[in-house]
Amino acid sequence: MSTCVPAWPLKRRTLSAETVYSVGAQGLSSASNFLLTIGIAHLISARGLGAFAIVYATYLFFANVCRALSSEPLPIRYAGVQTAVNRPGIRGGS
Repeated sequence: MSTCVPAWPLKRRTLSAETVYSVGAQGLSSASNFLLTIGIAHLISARGLGAFAIVYATYLFFANVCRALSSEPLPIRYAGVQTAVNRPGIRGGS
């Protein structure tokens, strides 16, 4: 009988404050979107809710495209780089 031992040491990972903040912010955003949709559903007709859904989905699509084009390249380009190296990129991006 043989045992399987991993080739690399397994480390226990801890959650950083940034991870907790990121997950919390995403949860808050999802909850607010859900509550907005429920509130609108109670106020307007089914046809109006369908129109709202189309407009809101279009807004979210274009907002995310804008975010992807403007702010996402910065953390991808400077990922894993020391702070002194990424400061010019941060200044140029704002």
